[in-house]
Amino acid sequence: HLLLASGLTATALFSACTSKSSSSPGPDPTLTFAITDAASDDLESFLVEVTQLQLTKLGGGVVNVLAAPATVDLASLTEASQILSVGNVPVGTYLSAEITLDFTNASCMLVGQTTPATILDVDGNPLTGPVVLPIQFGDDRLICPANRHKLLVFDFDLNQSVTTDLVLNTATVEPAFAMHVDPLA
Repeated sequence: HLLLASGLTATALFSACTSKSSSSPGPDPTLTFAITDAASDDLESFLVEVTQLQLTKLGGGVVNVLAAPATVDLASLTEASQILSVGNVPVGTYLSAEITLDFTNASCMLVGQTTPATILDVDGNPLTGPVVLPIQFGDDRLICPANRHKLLVFDFDLNQSVTTDLVLNTATVEPAFAMHVDPLA
């Protein structure tokens, strides 16, 4: 499902990893948050800081998932995911998420360039500071039952999110993610 949020296409990839299951209440579920990406032919590296990930529960409660900010090289995540956080979350149903990417110290190296590219937003302005990406799950809610482990993977699609100009040495960013929820979770 692709979702449009705040003018930015934002989606998230969710899948579940089953551990012990229990019909009676027990310990809070464990959530592993990771980020991954598909390959891009124009980018050697793209460093950005993930500063926050929040989940909103049915009923309005907000849960912070990311224990500490983490810098990720999105261009290097073509074959693997980078785990950013592992921790317990309250049992419940989650309706939405917000992920914050901070471009203050972001760096992008284009193939064949010797200096970092200028990172721009879709209006052609320098992209600096945090960008909050709200994500509505719709019918694909994240359900976290007791005694279960969930893997939450955000797949940042560089090919859709970044348009490069090798002559001007610029990278224009409009963040896009992909989202799937395990129907058995």
